[in-house]
Amino acid sequence: MVWLAHFRLRKLIPFPGRQLATLFVAIHALLFVFHYASFLTGTVFLPRSIWYFDGERTIAALNQTFQILLLGTMCFLNGIASRNRRFPEAASWFVPGVLLTGLSLFEYLFFPYWLVPGNLLLVLFGIFLAARSLILVLRYRKDKVKRFCFLLLPVGLGIWACGYYLLDLTPSMNIHGVEPLEETVEVLGIAIALAGTAGYATASMPRPRIGERKFLASVCLTMALAGMLHLAAPVWKATVVDRVGFLWNGFGKEISADIFDGALALRGWSGLDLGPGKRKTIRIWLYATRPLTSDFGFTFQLLDQESGDTVASANRRSGIDARNWTPGILHSVFPRATLRVPEDAQTNRALWLTISFWRIDGEEFTPLSIDSSDRPTLGDTHYRLEEVVFPVPAVNPGPGAVPGEFANGFALQQAAIPGHVRVGQSLDVEFLWSSSGDGKEDWTQFLHFELQADGSFWNVDQYPLGMRLPTRLWYAGMQSGERWSFTVPPDLAAGTYDVYTGLYRLADMQRLEVTLADGRQPGDRRIPLGSIVIEN
Repeated sequence: MVWLAHFRLRKLIPFPGRQLATLFVAIHALLFVFHYASFLTGTVFLPRSIWYFDGERTIAALNQTFQILLLGTMCFLNGIASRNRRFPEAASWFVPGVLLTGLSLFEYLFFPYWLVPGNLLLVLFGIFLAARSLILVLRYRKDKVKRFCFLLLPVGLGIWACGYYLLDLTPSMNIHGVEPLEETVEVLGIAIALAGTAGYATASMPRPRIGERKFLASVCLTMALAGMLHLAAPVWKATVVDRVGFLWNGFGKEISADIFDGALALRGWSGLDLGPGKRKTIRIWLYATRPLTSDFGFTFQLLDQESGDTVASANRRSGIDARNWTPGILHSVFPRATLRVPEDAQTNRALWLTISFWRIDGEEFTPLSIDSSDRPTLGDTHYRLEEVVFPVPAVNPGPGAVPGEFANGFALQQAAIPGHVRVGQSLDVEFLWSSSGDGKEDWTQFLHFELQADGSFWNVDQYPLGMRLPTRLWYAGMQSGERWSFTVPPDLAAGTYDVYTGLYRLADMQRLEVTLADGRQPGDRRIPLGSIVIEN
């Protein structure tokens, strides 16, 4: 490296260490010049989305990512060269080789900060520094070249950790105005580590057959190919990288909604198993396409579909500095909030899990409307994430035949109808339903009253269990009852009526096949419930 030559230490770093480090620093310096020249002259020499320093998947980030990848690879080579020596020495190369190679891939494909929390990074680095210092003292007292190169790896990683954590991740330092600073410190730290690692490899193994110029040319060619792959990212990123990231991060539910005048795009959320007394953390995946002038937040709500009452809710400010989002780049962020369901939450009720967004302007919180959505919303501010039902433990229906079992696993366990009623009076009918399978669609129940004298009839239709628990949400082991209350028409002819019930699909009026208690499958797909006398 150039600055080490002034201290007459250049000879202590054999090829390719000094050349590789100088190459990466030179590329970074060139990008640094472009960065500030753009701000000073107001001219954008290259699209901002390509070389923006504090962004991900940019040329600046690509330079650092490839540098980390090469460092991890050379750590592997040193581990191979040290495999016949003592285990601690070989492990001191293999372990950082695995970590740095994996980190370089996540650095480019995803956001690495959630992988290595800052405190954990500093602890691991302290352990690593102590172990290498012990090896350095015991093994390299006489070989000053290897000793110096061996020392540069922890020194360089320490400088990189300072840029990675102390500058980039510590918000109290408030250095957003000098974005290249932390990135430059990271690049310099990795360059120092790379110089020592490559120099150690050269000093430990036979001289490689490939020449210096060919080696550097291959590195430049690989970086160029990676840069071209980055420029083509709009073509393959959404179908490859984002899909892998979607699954890797546990976002098993893919959704789509645009909020904040198209600045925010909701693309996924992490499914969860809610229940009374449970406390669950829900994560969402947001894309942002432009900077925001104000902060925003979001609210998860668990709403009763029948009454509209709120069962549980969780509010969270995003905590994201949206002012630094680069226009034209899809920034992925993963905010989260914890939803706690009360212990006394009712079971066998249909609930909506929704999310809504709001903008923060000083002390004011303004709800944000949903611009577009891939599914119906509740009003114009609540996006429906999922339907939720808190089941009760499966019950044993008990011995005895049931009035009717339907083809999809639903069963009418009991039906109670009065023996007689007067016209104009209220009539109460009770039903007990069960299910041996999961419901997949909505079915409507009919109740037919057919006059024995002439076959005329009147009917009452409604959803079984009503809006409280639509059949699409019935589950295996469910058992629940309800009471229908309706008024007998005052002009209804008096007489004895046979009563029938069944299920039909409202969209095409097709009735669901049913098997009666005696094994018959009636052609009209109705369950006879007995008779009732209607009096004037």
